[in-house]
Amino acid sequence: MQTNVQVNLISGIDSALRAVTMLRRKGIKFYEISIYSNSLSLIIPIETESIVRAQLSKLSDIEVLVN
Repeated sequence: MQTNVQVNLISGIDSALRAVTMLRRKGIKFYEISIYSNSLSLIIPIETESIVRAQLSKLSDIEVLVN
């Protein structure tokens, strides 16, 4: 199964690239990554959702949205 994590980007695309790079280094797999001017959408395995949300919440230039 999969889930979608939505993120608001405070610093634009740089925030998205930093977040995706950090998650890849942690070994997180993605089904789909969509980057827009002020948001990021990650389609990920549902079993990694809590890990992804916890890691993303550590970044000061993004806001993780609740689904």
